Amino acid sequence: MPSYASNFTPRWRGHYHVAGLDHTLQLRAARGTSFGSMDGYRDRAREVFDSIFALVSDDFEWISSEIALTDSDFFTPGTTPVIGTAPTFDAALFSKTQKATGTTFSGAAVGSRGRFTLFGIFWALDTIGADEEDAVVTSAEVPAIGSIAGTANTYFHAGSGALAGWHARATIKVNDHLLKKVRSGFL
Repeated sequence: MPSYASNFTPRWRGHYHVAGLDHTLQLRAARGTSFGSMDGYRDRAREVFDSIFALVSDDFEWISSEIALTDSDFFTPGTTPVIGTAPTFDAALFSKTQKATGTTFSGAAVGSRGRFTLFGIFWALDTIGADEEDAVVTSAEVPAIGSIAGTANTYFHAGSGALAGWHARATIKVNDHLLKKVRSGFL
């Protein structure tokens, strides 16, 4: 599989605060996509979090967004997304481990792959019988996963710039580096 420079495709980045921490969501589009179309990715990012609002920490807020066009490493401010459906999961219930847990969606296109990770989603990984106890959650277990994969299949591209096919499942994993910072009180 060939490797592509990180700036081979245009990128949209959304910065958000959730479960007491700041994160960045980066999404890719096809080569040559205009600034205006990339700015519209704010609505796609909103759709993704709206799909799973019942499990998202209630302190969720968008901070800003920025866009880098094809072959550019220069990010220009974009329109900050708005919250469509207010998240409802109590932020006080997130443990340090849960604050550092990411929900990763993976996809592939010919010759390239893609992925994006969402933070601030409450998963009971240590609860016997929970859908997510095996660290993978499918659309059959949590229908919102299918909704997010549907948005991804329509809009999100792989590193090659080709539209990726996204799996209707997500991997749930603690980010070790982030957990180290949370434990040390750095975050």
